Amino acid sequence: MKPLPIRIMQMITKLHQRGYSSIYLYSGMSPGGMHWRYEIGQVVFGQWPTKPAWVSSSVQSEGSTIWTADNSTVAAMTDGFQQYFKGRLIQDYKPSDYSQWYAAVLAELKAEEPLKFFGDYAGKHQHLLATAPGYKKQ
Repeated sequence: MKPLPIRIMQMITKLHQRGYSSIYLYSGMSPGGMHWRYEIGQVVFGQWPTKPAWVSSSVQSEGSTIWTADNSTVAAMTDGFQQYFKGRLIQDYKPSDYSQWYAAVLAELKAEEPLKFFGDYAGKHQHLLATAPGYKKQ
């Protein structure tokens, strides 16, 4: 089974494919470098990350998620996320600038490499934010 951070990243892709192209993922490492921190939210007026995020948490290679009891597969996580956040999701069916950028970023990562935009040090992928549509520095 793939590590949980990878499944979460792939869940965002699956949500984009299902027409929820305004969902974003912002992630990095905890100060000690032992946990992958992430937040998931919706791009608002073309800007992300937004406050408050829908989900803000941290995990190691495994852990739990608030939106589903079954996080064993990307499909199960995606279904659980859709059910949990059904009142907030906006389905627009067309790729957004963010979803296209996100797909290109994931295509460049090594197998099972988690996105690290931030940490106590410059995140390994922080430079990618320079081309991220709508990114606003926190």
